[in-house]
Amino acid sequence: MSEEDEERHLLESLKKAGSEPDDETMKTLLKIYTSTLDWITQERIETVLADVDKSLWIRIVLQEMPVLMQEAPGWAVSLLGEEVEQRFELVRESLQSMPAEVQSAVLSVAKSEDYSSFYANADSLF
Repeated sequence: MSEEDEERHLLESLKKAGSEPDDETMKTLLKIYTSTLDWITQERIETVLADVDKSLWIRIVLQEMPVLMQEAPGWAVSLLGEEVEQRFELVRESLQSMPAEVQSAVLSVAKSEDYSSFYANADSLF
């Protein structure tokens, strides 16, 4: 089975199950989303995520921020910025309970020139 077929199978299984994905599934979705160039796959993931508990999604995005900074810095900026703009309080509350490594990574992203040039509230998380 090709990687594209595996992605499609994962997304279809999630859609059919209709249940809340666990942390590992969410991390897999995030990895696929940030590593694929296929916008159809990204749209499918967005459809799945539309029904997911937002606090779970934010927690996963924050937890993965150190990895995203290294592997996909543009996605780190974009994902953090969008969540801060859409759900500022939820991000701020979730961030307070994160380990120092995650907080440091989020701070680095929020203070980056790429972030501050797109998102006006870069300093308001800390």
